[in-house]
Amino acid sequence: MADPKDDVDHVVAGLSLEEQVELGVGEDFWHTKVYPGKGVPALVVSDGPNGLRFQGASHEHAVHPGEAALATCYPCSATVAATWDRRLAFDVGRSIGSEARALGVGVVLGPGLNIQRSPCCGRNFEYYSEDPLLAGEMGAAFVEGVQSMGVGSCIKHFALNSQEYKRFSNDAQADERTMRELYLSAFERVIKLAHPVMLMSAYNKVNGTYCSDNAWLLKDVLREEWGFGGVVVTDWGGMHDRVAAYEAGCDLAMPGGSHHQQRRALSAVKAGLLDPELIHASAARLVRLALRQESLAENSPAADLIACHTVALQAAREGTVLLSNKAALPLVAGQKVALIGSMARSPRYQGAGSSHINCRGVSSLLACEPTWTYAEGYDEDGATSEVLLAAAVETARSADISVVLVGLPEKFESEGFDRASMSLPEGMLRIVHEVCAASSRSVVVLLGGSPMELPFADEADALIWAGLGGEACGEALDDVLRGVVSPSGRLAESWPIRYADAPCSGFWGKLHRDGQYREGLYVGYRYYESAGVPVRFCFGHGLSYVTFEYAQLSVEAGGVS
Repeated sequence: MADPKDDVDHVVAGLSLEEQVELGVGEDFWHTKVYPGKGVPALVVSDGPNGLRFQGASHEHAVHPGEAALATCYPCSATVAATWDRRLAFDVGRSIGSEARALGVGVVLGPGLNIQRSPCCGRNFEYYSEDPLLAGEMGAAFVEGVQSMGVGSCIKHFALNSQEYKRFSNDAQADERTMRELYLSAFERVIKLAHPVMLMSAYNKVNGTYCSDNAWLLKDVLREEWGFGGVVVTDWGGMHDRVAAYEAGCDLAMPGGSHHQQRRALSAVKAGLLDPELIHASAARLVRLALRQESLAENSPAADLIACHTVALQAAREGTVLLSNKAALPLVAGQKVALIGSMARSPRYQGAGSSHINCRGVSSLLACEPTWTYAEGYDEDGATSEVLLAAAVETARSADISVVLVGLPEKFESEGFDRASMSLPEGMLRIVHEVCAASSRSVVVLLGGSPMELPFADEADALIWAGLGGEACGEALDDVLRGVVSPSGRLAESWPIRYADAPCSGFWGKLHRDGQYREGLYVGYRYYESAGVPVRFCFGHGLSYVTFEYAQLSVEAGGVS
C-alpha cells in the first residue's frame, strides 16, 4: 500500500511556489482553494460548536441565520459542561459530526476552549468552564465524537480570547505560568487526548504579538512542545502579517480576499527573508487534510435526525442545574400551576453570533404544558408594564405554585460584545419580586449562558438554571420540573453574588485599553476560595431530588489490615 505521505509530497511537488502560497488563503468564506488538475480538492468548513451552521453551496457569509441549512440545535457548551459527562459530550460531538458528514462538511469549527475568566464575557456560553481540566476533558470528548464520524474538528480560539470588546486589537497581557496553567491547559489536554485536525488562532494579541503571527504560541508551544501536526487557521479576517505567520506555523488565512499578503510572502522569499521550506511544509499540511477529508466524504450516510434530537434532549436534561429547593420541586400531580414570562413561550435556547443554528423547531415549556395558566409578564427585551405586571400577579395568586421564566435576552450576550453587567433586565426583576410575593409557592427558572445577579434568590422557593438548552429546552425543563428526571447538573462556573466580586472586575472590559491578566491564577473558584469571598453558588454546585440514607451499619471484628 502506498504511503499517504508520498501522495501528499507528490501533490505538493506539482504545485508552483505561487500556488502553494495561494493554497494558504481561502477561496471564499467556507472553502479552501481547489486545484482539480493537480490533485488538490477543496476543504469545506462550517461553524458548529452547538450544531451545524452550514451555508450550503454559498460562498459568502450569510448574515441571517435562516439562510443556513436546517440542523439540530444542541445545548451550548456551558450547558453541556454542567453535565460533567464526557460520554454525553462525545455523543453531542458525534451527532454534530454525523450531520456534518451528511452535508459534505470536512471540518467543524468547534469547540471553543477559552476559559470563562469574567462572568460578563459575551461569549461565555460558547465555552465550557472556568476550570481548564473540566474544559479540556469535555472538549476532548467533543472532538473525539466529531472525528469518530470522519469529520475534522477545529479547536478555538488560541489563545487568551477572554473578552469580545476590542477583540480584533486587544493585547492580552499575562505571565507564562498563568498562561500555561490556565489559558493554554485545556488546549494542550485536547490536543494530546483527542488529536484535532485543526486549530484556530484568536483575533487578539498575546503579550504584544497577534496570535496568528505568534511564534511562541504556534511554533514553540503548539508544534514543538505539544507535537501538534495539524492545520492552523486564522479566525476569519485575523491574518496580520503573512510572513510572520509562515514563520510561526500558521497555515491558512480565512476567508478569501486581497492578494496583498500572498504577494508580500513571495517577495520575502525572493529577498531571502522567508524560507520557502516553511511554505512547502504549510502546503503539505493543507493538502494532507484536504485529501483525508475528501476520502472520508466518499461515503456520507444521512444523519439520523431523531437520534440527534434525542442526544440534544438528554444533554439539556443533564445540564439543568437545581440551584435551590425549599421542597417546592418536583411539582405534584394535580397542582394548579401558573406559568409566567414570555420565555416560557419563546425560550432563549442558544447563543448569538457565528454559533447561531437554524434549527427545525424549538420546544417551549408552554407548548409542553398548555393547561397551565399563562401570563406574558414582559416583552422579548425583558421590559414590563403595569398591565403585564398586574396580569402576572393575578395569575400567580390564583395558582398553587408559580413557575417564572426569566433570563438574558439575546441582545445581552453574544459574540461581538460583552455584557455591561450581570444584572437581569429591570422588568424581569419586577416580575420576579411581585410574583414571588403573590404566590403561595414560586419557582424561578433562569435561561442564559452565564452567571446572573440574583437579588431575589431568597424570595423564590426553588431556583433552576437551565442554561441555553438547545432545541429540546422546553421538553427537558418540563421533565425536570415534574420529576420525570432528577436534576443532575453541576455548575461549571462560579456565580458571584455581584459582578464587583469577580477577581478581574477592576481591570477588565471597556474602561481598559488592553487585557491585563493581573489576577494571574486567581480565576473563578481559585480566587473565591483563596480570598474568602462568598459566592451565590460555587463551582460544582447542584442539587437533586434524590436523598440517601444509611441504616443498620455494622462492623465485624476481625482485625484491621
